[in-house]
Amino acid sequence: MADKKQSQQGPESNAKSLASANTSSKANLTQVQSQETIKLQAGIKPGASAPKPDTGNVRVVCRFRPLNEKEKELQNETVCVEFKDKQTVKIRMSQPSNSEAGGGTPSFSFDRVFDVNAHQQEVYEFAAKPVIESVLQGFNGTVFAYGQTSSGKTHTMQGPDIDDSQLKGIIPRMVTTVFETIMNSSEYIEYTCLLYTSPSPRDS
Repeated sequence: MADKKQSQQGPESNAKSLASANTSSKANLTQVQSQETIKLQAGIKPGASAPKPDTGNVRVVCRFRPLNEKEKELQNETVCVEFKDKQTVKIRMSQPSNSEAGGGTPSFSFDRVFDVNAHQQEVYEFAAKPVIESVLQGFNGTVFAYGQTSSGKTHTMQGPDIDDSQLKGIIPRMVTTVFETIMNSSEYIEYTCLLYTSPSPRDS
């Protein structure tokens, strides 16, 4: 009797399992479709992977601008730092310091160090372009320059000449990247660009 009862329940149990499997498959398919829709809305091509995790990390870059003509005359084309590698810079002390007395000179490490011979494109590719690409995929991103007066902030962010392909800085290169991405994106994606300008002193 037990075997007979068990055999009678077998088809019903198999049917439930099959229905459960079909439901699970449909749920998985819906999830995949939803993920592809999100990617499409974020500007990521269907089937493409999301940005790598390391592209969203905070990066600190130390950039040394080229010497100007006056500095070259005064310093004989020398700088007060020594570039040990692409991530470490060492301060050249004119007089012995406490750290030197202890057997070393001050050195600082960053995600990347760009010396005076670094090209504008090289700086942009490492420090800013990954952030711009992430923003175009729907993530928040910020690029800012910090330093004392005449340290090279304008040289890096704007550049000596925004119309020169070699000399233009991060901002004009960023604008180019944004509009190139828009022009090459899917026709089903719509972009809205907002321009914010600081009020001039006359407006206040």
